Amino acid sequence: MLNRTEQFALLIFSLLLLAFTCKVWVQPNLTFDSYFYSYLISDDVAAFKALPGLPPDFVNLPDQDYVVQEPFYTVKYLFVALARLAAPFVGVLQAPPAVAAISYCLCGLLIWFWLRSLGVDVVWRTLAATLIWYMPFITDAAAMGTPDLLCTLLLVSAAWLLTCTQHGYLAGVLLILSVATRTDCVLLGGLLLLHAGWQKQVTNRFVVIVGLAMLATYWVISRTGFPHPQLLALVLENTHRSSYADALIHNLLAPDVALLAPFVLLALIAFKLRFQTGLIHVCAASTVLRYLLLPNLESRYMVPQAVIISVIAAAAVFRKTPHVANV
Repeated sequence: MLNRTEQFALLIFSLLLLAFTCKVWVQPNLTFDSYFYSYLISDDVAAFKALPGLPPDFVNLPDQDYVVQEPFYTVKYLFVALARLAAPFVGVLQAPPAVAAISYCLCGLLIWFWLRSLGVDVVWRTLAATLIWYMPFITDAAAMGTPDLLCTLLLVSAAWLLTCTQHGYLAGVLLILSVATRTDCVLLGGLLLLHAGWQKQVTNRFVVIVGLAMLATYWVISRTGFPHPQLLALVLENTHRSSYADALIHNLLAPDVALLAPFVLLALIAFKLRFQTGLIHVCAASTVLRYLLLPNLESRYMVPQAVIISVIAAAAVFRKTPHVANV
């Protein structure tokens, strides 16, 4: 139960969070991806192109281009389903941004409660959660109207439940749903599951059952999207690289990589204080594996890792409990 001071702090934080969410909702930075999700929840191409407010570039795009690119977007099943549910209330074009904004708001509350579970005092908890959730790295991703914040909500929730609560079964469900939101979530989600099993926070049987369910979900969904070689070719084309080796080396120098530097520093703080270093290893390993599979470090794909690292670093510095190494 929250005491009166915590209730007041949570009220203030919630008001700030609503203000941040309104900013994301009112001033979105809608991308090609967001409009394509709107196309997916439309009846057909003609109905989509007739939507009021659709930019001319999308009206003039040949119908065949929509059909060709569908496999890249349809595999985000949970995000598309939620956008479809939101469309009758906010409109087709605003449905994907609405799902992203709601996920953004819920993630902020999740950070506050995770810091509480880690023993951070209410004042430092509220300040840390506010600073973490208002970072441009995160707000920019939320404003794009893409599945990235929904993935973050599911994966960060699972990380909290696995490490700080006894609700392992709920965490398992969220991990499976994360794969149904974006298939590459199987990397971070799978490593979170293995870490929980290694730390004896869940049983080996639980790890096997949930792990197999995640892999089965990945296998079924990925068969409806682009095969990996075709997806890799698309990444190379979008990043203007001639080969996998060229992309592997040169995409490390892309501007988005600089946005990851502060989180590397936060990870080093957690290592220095020897607090929850296992989760830092999980985040680092998932980032490396994803880059080896698809050499593209676009920042919005790294939001779950950034949030986990930020929470762990903040707790390492500000928690009021005695220091106990946790690896």
